[in-house]
Amino acid sequence: MTDPERTIAAQATAAGQGAIAVIRMSGPGCMDILKQCTPAAFTERLRPRRATLVCIRDAEGAAIDQALVTWFPAPASYTGEDTAEISCHGGMLVTDRLLKRLYQCGASPAEPGEFTKRAFLNGRMDLTQAEAVMDVISAGSDLALKAAQTQLDGGIGAQVDELKDNLVHVLAHIEAYIDFPDEDISPDTSSDLLAVDVEETVAILGLLHDVCKANYYAGEYPDYTVKDQMPMGHGEKSVYLVMKHMELTDDEALAIRWHMGAYDDAFRGGSRALNAAMERTPLVLELHYADMIATQREKHEEVL
Repeated sequence: MTDPERTIAAQATAAGQGAIAVIRMSGPGCMDILKQCTPAAFTERLRPRRATLVCIRDAEGAAIDQALVTWFPAPASYTGEDTAEISCHGGMLVTDRLLKRLYQCGASPAEPGEFTKRAFLNGRMDLTQAEAVMDVISAGSDLALKAAQTQLDGGIGAQVDELKDNLVHVLAHIEAYIDFPDEDISPDTSSDLLAVDVEETVAILGLLHDVCKANYYAGEYPDYTVKDQMPMGHGEKSVYLVMKHMELTDDEALAIRWHMGAYDDAFRGGSRALNAAMERTPLVLELHYADMIATQREKHEEVL
């Protein structure tokens, strides 16, 4: 569990030798730690979001490296906490000694992804944006990078929020119709409360994308076994079962078919159809991320 009183530090750039390395430190103790490893009165010269040259010193006062320190006071930082970024020479020994000095002065090693986790917990980004950070870093194609950047910019989160607000509005209308039968409240929620086509599609995708799991498991969670009565691909099976009872638009069928995204066995086997489906309709990516978010929230609630 993240301790907000703990100040963390880690190398933000890739490990190894290079011209420059960046070490990031975040938490309430940043300024005190900087005071311990820099000359007197240096921290008084720091200005928000400006790089300031300084000599980082060890416990005996010997120089470790000449570095640029950029100060980001809370809440206007990546994590929403007091943050310092130290740009030093990229030698492995230099960065190692500098990190050890920060730890000696009171910082703790950051856990993998902890800076982004703090940004999420402090409201600097939503869960979709937090998940997109690694997607941007690991993107292997222009399409993957474009999708990750859209998610990081909050595009998917904004759409999810809008849809959530619409669905809450519909739910309130339905509950009012049930609770107050004597009032003149129409049961119709389609035309006035929603943009019909969009929200109908959202309901179809959200409720039916995993219908393939019907009669798939035997037993109760967590002691269950797989007993698949119709071995087909995950998304393909859902589309097949749904279309036995109702029509789907092409975009709805594609979204359900590929809602597993890169986890789909066909994609892992080399199929390029996922890329074509994502280019055809944004619903493919949006349903995939909505499914991922729901899964992560369930796991988080189980941990709590």
